[in-house]
Amino acid sequence: NVTDFYHNHTYSSDSDSSCNDCGANRKVLGKDLWLGATGVLPVETTQNVIVISTAAELAAFAKAVNEGNTFAGKTIELANNIDLNNIEWTPIGCGNNTTTKTFKGTFDGNGFAIKGINGSGTQWGFFRYTNGGEIKNLTIEAGNDGTINVAHQSALFVAIAENNTRITRCAGYGNISIADGYVGGITCQGACTVTDCYFVGNITGAHWVTGMGFNAVATNCFVYGKIKGTATAFKVANGS
Repeated sequence: NVTDFYHNHTYSSDSDSSCNDCGANRKVLGKDLWLGATGVLPVETTQNVIVISTAAELAAFAKAVNEGNTFAGKTIELANNIDLNNIEWTPIGCGNNTTTKTFKGTFDGNGFAIKGINGSGTQWGFFRYTNGGEIKNLTIEAGNDGTINVAHQSALFVAIAENNTRITRCAGYGNISIADGYVGGITCQGACTVTDCYFVGNITGAHWVTGMGFNAVATNCFVYGKIKGTATAFKVANGS
């Protein structure tokens, strides 16, 4: 069971939206707790738009990309804030620029936030690999009490943002840290543009540590926090 802090309600599963004790609906209470299940991807509209409103639908989108759907020419939109409930997130995109398992579409947060994100491992981020496309109008807030401990080539938004990926009007909140390797706030590295974005929190790594991304062209962006390298020789950048 998961406890909802609003009224100490308990729920048995993602599909069970009523409290075990009193029957209160958790969407009505404003806290639709995600337990890690993958839902069904919503039907695409006639305008090539897919609207996502739950964490389970977001997980279904990630699964589709990781199985080879690039969503090229499609737009993914958020309908509301989504709480990932501090459950480890499997990044979107599991390939590289020589494979099809990368995101090439548009992800529009519509001014909403993805909260409570958490993860581990190398090349971790909300997106692992983007190959062109755009991410815009999105806020991401770290879970795990605001600190995410990951590994080499990781960042909060996109680990590797290649082929002129565009990241626009996005905000990241939290601390991200690795013991060895490269780490970033918005992205870690890649040929991308980052515009009108900011990161609030500390970024700590061993060798290469960046706010917006190594090889990124950053415009009107800032980091409010500390960017720190722990190795004897390290490189700090906030975009090129």
